[in-house]
Amino acid sequence: MKSFALLFLSAGLLTGCVSPPSSKDFVQSGIRITPPAHVDWVGSSVPLLADDEVAGSTVTHGPYAPAMADGGTVEGTIIDAKGRKIPLFVDHRLETRTSGAYYLRAYPGRWGSIRVRNEAEFKKTLGWK
Repeated sequence: MKSFALLFLSAGLLTGCVSPPSSKDFVQSGIRITPPAHVDWVGSSVPLLADDEVAGSTVTHGPYAPAMADGGTVEGTIIDAKGRKIPLFVDHRLETRTSGAYYLRAYPGRWGSIRVRNEAEFKKTLGWK
């Protein structure tokens, strides 16, 4: 009987140490992003989001600097509420079939690269429109 009491007490303590994932987390392929999250863009001190006005023009194709809109993949790092850092790439390679697609962990087409499947949920997690 004493061993059952100890077993239940141990199980209760271990259960309390494990926090369940938030229903608002973005989860894909072993990657978890807990909102609120933000992106630190490489080469830009201010992250630019869709429809922001920049020097009189409007960025409408996604969260990247206007100078990169004509080709070239944009790189950033997602930092979520728990301090996790996930590399992010927005595909703007010339002649790509996935222009504007989001990739996590690695450059598009390279080993370990994960294309975001649910872009609407991904954008919502990052607070983008």
